[in-house]
Amino acid sequence: MGFNMDGGMAELIAVEDLSRLNLIGHADASLMTLAEPLACCINAQEKLDVRDGDRVLILGGGPLGCLNAFLARRRGAGTVMVSEPLPERLRTVPKGLIDRTVPPDAGSLMRAVEEETGGQGMDVIIPCTPQVRLDHGVFRLLSLRGRLCVFSGPGREDSVVPVDLRDMHYRELTAVGSYGNASRHCREAVDVLQEADLSWMITGRFSLNDIAKAFDHASARKGQKAVVRF
Repeated sequence: MGFNMDGGMAELIAVEDLSRLNLIGHADASLMTLAEPLACCINAQEKLDVRDGDRVLILGGGPLGCLNAFLARRRGAGTVMVSEPLPERLRTVPKGLIDRTVPPDAGSLMRAVEEETGGQGMDVIIPCTPQVRLDHGVFRLLSLRGRLCVFSGPGREDSVVPVDLRDMHYRELTAVGSYGNASRHCREAVDVLQEADLSWMITGRFSLNDIAKAFDHASARKGQKAVVRF
């Protein structure tokens, strides 16, 4: 609701099926705005089977990039690296969550991956921005049996790319798509948000009268999540 069907940006919403609602009890409603994006990350990392010791590269350090970093670490990832052109966006990220921040240009990424993995490549890559073209340059950052998720919807002009099937065959690479989430992912996200401190994700809180400032905060990529309180 508010995504595939009308209902967002309203003070009151009519819900036909109450079973679709997740009870949040006395939890911070602002933090619960992270439930849907976190549920999308849970869906993606479930498909990728992110697990103990994985070396994870996240392309994009915005809200979804940071949530994926948090979730990867929670699932036991050994190394979490984030590529982000505006490193100041990550100023609120807790120490130890991200091991290394890298500029998004191909040369910097390749050098960082080689240094962090001893030339073995990343086990998991999650693109969290549509500005990344998922071409051979990204696939070559993967390790043997590496996994890539088409997580952030690619731009139409970048969605058709050649794929080296021989490379996928001989290195046993996996590419999966992940779109949205199921209701069970939302329930899991609510549970996680009730036990973990993700308050650092909220970098802008605005009243309804200042909603234009909230959109400016988001579009200017000044931080992470902007919240409008009714």
